[in-house]
Amino acid sequence: MFNLNINKFVVRILIIIFTISGISATCITFPIEESEPIVTQTAVLPAPTPTPPPMSTPAPAPEQRPAPVPTPPMIQVSVPTQADLNALEEAAVRAIISRDLAAENNSQEYFPSDWLLANSLLRQAFVQSNTLTPQEVRDSTTRYIRAAEAFDTLMHNSQTLINERRLAAEERQAAANTQRQRAIDRRANVAASEEFDSAEEVFNQANAVFNNSRYQEAFLLFIESESLFINAIFLTDERRRLAEDALIRANQRLIESEETARNLESILRETDP
Repeated sequence: MFNLNINKFVVRILIIIFTISGISATCITFPIEESEPIVTQTAVLPAPTPTPPPMSTPAPAPEQRPAPVPTPPMIQVSVPTQADLNALEEAAVRAIISRDLAAENNSQEYFPSDWLLANSLLRQAFVQSNTLTPQEVRDSTTRYIRAAEAFDTLMHNSQTLINERRLAAEERQAAANTQRQRAIDRRANVAASEEFDSAEEVFNQANAVFNNSRYQEAFLLFIESESLFINAIFLTDERRRLAEDALIRANQRLIESEETARNLESILRETDP
């Protein structure tokens, strides 16, 4: 009995040792003395209590740094090349020169609608050229060129019209001058002096207007003066005809008077005692 107690004591010690050592044992068997019947003692060992993990030192908090300020994206600013600027300047100068030449030929008077269109292109080109972006500069150059071409066309058409009007005015000038000379030859400046002077005044005005290149106005004045010279000639001829008729009648009356006088003289002789 004593040995059995010792064995139980040993078992408890071993259980404690195993438990401390972390050995999980569910059954341990020990023999008992030979003189006694062998009794197998089953010891149920409690499951070892899990050892909690050692407390770890908390990691230091990371240093709070200000968030970086985002860098704005780089804006690619394109600028016109020097060649683009030179082309723009050249086109602008050409357009201004063409406009001045068209104005000298009175294009705004002869073709007002076309003049307004060309002038509108010129203004658009000027406004667009102030943006100074490459595409806008090129577009402005194109508009300047179109405006210059429009003004060149206006100048050409104006010159053609001016030449046509000048030739027409010259023809009427020659016709009026011919009638003027006829009036002088017919003595209209004497017989119809008032009418001739009126025609002469209009004729001189037409010449002055013609010399100022106002051919259409001169054309109309030459026609008017020509008509007035013709009228002066007509009045001169009419007055001459009337004068000739009166002279004929006077001569006839004179002849009749002379004949009457002769008849009276004959009667007096016949009746003279």
